[in-house]
Amino acid sequence: MSNVLLRLRVFFAHTARRRLFYIALLLLIALTDYAVCARTARAYEFMSVKDGKPIVERRFLPRTFSKETAIERYVSEYLLGPVSVDSSYLFAKGVSVRTVIVRGGVASVDLSADAAFPLEPGLDVRRSLAILIAGIERNFPSLKRVKVYIEGHEPYAESLSERHSNESVSKKGKSVDK
Repeated sequence: MSNVLLRLRVFFAHTARRRLFYIALLLLIALTDYAVCARTARAYEFMSVKDGKPIVERRFLPRTFSKETAIERYVSEYLLGPVSVDSSYLFAKGVSVRTVIVRGGVASVDLSADAAFPLEPGLDVRRSLAILIAGIERNFPSLKRVKVYIEGHEPYAESLSERHSNESVSKKGKSVDK
């Protein structure tokens, strides 16, 4: 026993070895904490019933290594609604996630048919979808684009495609930059 203590005393006599041991110990504690606490923090944005301002909630979801499963859990938690009574739901209570597919950095989320109907007179489906898409993009920054479908159909596809085609048309004329 005294031989082991002597070797430890010689090892820790050098400050560089002692500091390296402290760093290794902190790294081991951090890895243990990461493995034991298998949760990921996600942000959810809801609208206030009183004044219509956004309210952000932070929730901890079980960590998964599949991007599709993580997005599905995120959207499912979003569909459960806000924790606060002062916040409004984005979609009706019967809405569920049908499928989530991630290919080439593009996430395609398919919701059930109940998502097509507005929940309240003040909050329309277009605004709810925009909040959902913004939340997915904020919480999963590695995604290039998010597409949300309702019962396999892209909502407001005509108006969105017309807007993109009008923006892409270049104006003819002289440039003001010289």
